[in-house]
Amino acid sequence: MGLRPDYYRALHVRDDAPIEVIRSSYRTLMKTLGAHPDLGGDEGGARALNEAWEILSNPKQRGRYDAERALETAADRLEPEPGPASAGPRPSPAAAEPREPEGADRRAITRLKRDARITWSTEEGPEHSSTIQDLSPRGLSFITRGALERGAPLEIRSEALYARAVVRNIRRLDDIRHLIGVEFVLVHFHDPRGTFVSRSA
Repeated sequence: MGLRPDYYRALHVRDDAPIEVIRSSYRTLMKTLGAHPDLGGDEGGARALNEAWEILSNPKQRGRYDAERALETAADRLEPEPGPASAGPRPSPAAAEPREPEGADRRAITRLKRDARITWSTEEGPEHSSTIQDLSPRGLSFITRGALERGAPLEIRSEALYARAVVRNIRRLDDIRHLIGVEFVLVHFHDPRGTFVSRSA
């Protein structure tokens, strides 16, 4: 059992996420997705997000927190497995990885076919419009004029989704155009029935 909450899970980021991604996800959860009490969120949820942000935004506190998590993980692995020995080994960490979305998420992806339009922006930058070249539950690619920096956080909007993503791949097509591949950090797919289905990467 962990002694502290999982701050990375609370902010929907990986444990190796850079501070820019953590900040972007925190702002999205508090403002865009309405976790702040002034926007209809509950105080307990906002307090948990603020606590996670306070720890993960401070390099020293984050380092201590990561060290504590590593010790807890090592201790958990040393604990004997309950039940008979024939019960089998513990599932590997990979087994706990989020599965690819099904149902409404999958239907939303089907609707967002190639050549669908998206609007995207870097943090506090102007909005741009691009065309989707490829889409999966974990990310998408699009063509843009000019290169983006690898690791740059993006906000992406379309009729079928809202996402926070990170630039992972950049391929130059010609003197002007670049193919940009992004990985979702936080994504909300519109359900065909009009609701949102959310998933953290």
